[in-house]
Amino acid sequence: LAPPFDDYQSFQGGLLEYYKLFFLKYRHYLNNIDDNTWYFVNQCMSAFIEYHGGSKVEFDIIKEYDSLTECIISSLSAYLNGMPNIAYNNLEKVFVEKDCHLLMTLPQIQYQGALYRVRGERNLKDSKELFHTPFELRNRCGSYRYSILGYPSLYLAGSLDTSLAECRIDNNVYSAVCFRSVSPLCCADLSLPNRELSFWERYSLVLFYPLIFACGLKVKEETRPFKPEYVIPQILFQIISERSDLMGVSYTS
Repeated sequence: LAPPFDDYQSFQGGLLEYYKLFFLKYRHYLNNIDDNTWYFVNQCMSAFIEYHGGSKVEFDIIKEYDSLTECIISSLSAYLNGMPNIAYNNLEKVFVEKDCHLLMTLPQIQYQGALYRVRGERNLKDSKELFHTPFELRNRCGSYRYSILGYPSLYLAGSLDTSLAECRIDNNVYSAVCFRSVSPLCCADLSLPNRELSFWERYSLVLFYPLIFACGLKVKEETRPFKPEYVIPQILFQIISERSDLMGVSYTS
């Protein structure tokens, strides 16, 4: 159940079937943990939020997991059946119900460091060419993991090497830019943690790991115009943009 989920590339069924199998496997591991432990975890989470100034909230990680995975399945299913509006509504509903409980529980990260962007060209005439596609040229925008077709998004990497790998650049023919934010960038964090986590972060990781998985699968057929692996992350990006103050999504490339 760990990235990079290589078995997906050889899986003979569709993406929907792969999601369902993964969620069942993950649920099996959750079932192996006794009810007393989950009760303790839920009570601690509720006390943790209240202690830090939040309102008293009822937590139930198993019910939340079931709601989350069911809405991912129903959202993708609706999209594949030609109903993108229903797909959005299905995913949005579970995140905003109970005063945006799940949206508020999403892992978050505040980042204020160097961020890189590259293009596979040399001697660009204007540094603006290293920013995102201008809105007046939105007809050039393709479909990417955390973006909306026709709506430019700014993709930045935490290192130059990652940026080059993302753009499939393996030579010296490129231009690069380094950005630094004047204030912390607060984003939903769907990356895999490489630091010591707080109790809340551990709870969120266990709960949202299926979402991290659903948004992080490597595209099976990159040359095809439609990439089903992008459906859930694109809808999630819209929900975060419209229903929260978060500035974007951080994820493991």
